[in-house]
Order: sequence, then C-alpha cells, then structure tokens
Amino acid sequence: MVEPGTAVKAILHDLRFKRHMVLSRDLPRIKGVCAWCRGKGRQGMKYCSEDCHDEADIRSNGTIAAKHVRQRDGAICSRCGIDTNIIAKAYRDIVYSYSRTIGLHFDLSLSKKWLEQWGPWGRHGYYDHFSEVHHIVPVHKGGGCCGIENLETLCVICHKEETRKGTK
Repeated sequence: MVEPGTAVKAILHDLRFKRHMVLSRDLPRIKGVCAWCRGKGRQGMKYCSEDCHDEADIRSNGTIAAKHVRQRDGAICSRCGIDTNIIAKAYRDIVYSYSRTIGLHFDLSLSKKWLEQWGPWGRHGYYDHFSEVHHIVPVHKGGGCCGIENLETLCVICHKEETRKGTK
C-alpha cells in the first residue's frame, strides 16, 4: 500500500461518505507530480508507479477493488469460511453438463428442483460470482472511498445477513 500525499488524504477525508471517487475530477493530473502520492511523477504519466495507480483505481472503481479483495482473501468468506470458488465451480460444472445433455444453455435458477437443492446459491445472477465485497465500516458511517483495508470478502448469504444487520 502506497501512502497518499497530504492533499490526497484531505480529498479522501472529504469523500468518505461517497462510494467511489471520480479520478478526472478528484485527482487531476499535475505535470511532473504523481496524482496519488504527490511525489515526483514519471514523464507523461499521471502516477509515479503501478502501486500508486492501483491505489487510485481501487478507490474509483468497485470492480477493480473487488478483484484486489478477492485476490487477497482467495474468495473465502471472512465470516463463515466457505470457499466460494468451490461453489462457483460446482455450479459451472452442472450448467455445462445440462447444456451438453440438452444442447442449449438455459437458466437453472428457474428450476424448482435447482432452488430446492441450492437455496440462495441458485438464484439468477450469482453464477459468475458467489462472493461479494463488503464495506467493514459502512459508507454511510464514513467508510466510503476506501482502500482494500476496509473491504472484506463475504459469501452471498453472509453479505445479505450483514447488510440486513446494518439497516436496522
């Protein structure tokens, strides 16, 4: 983790109740200065290193942040410990075998038998990622625009439970 410059820390503090920053607005390019750490920049580049670029991207793009968190956590739920990669692989294997048998792809989540067997894991839309990234300190309490230190991997079930607790 690269420590942000003083000016960037102030920007992040102001944005702590927002989910993401807008790089073009919140971290403008300054000739010869790294937009993240405010150190000496590389010629023609906004950031002095890949690490600085990654830190800014994590705070501006939820998909990139999720990728880094899943890499760090190995897609293992920090609450229940389930490896969501195993569930995703099982789901893909079943979809593939059904597709090969019938000769076309169809939505398994519409099957009553599928939902009885897989429960909340079988709902439409979760087949490509069975884990979700959760803000430890919620955005509405100042945990927004954060690095991966305030994010954790949760399985779909634990994330729903945590979100429900947070809204009470």
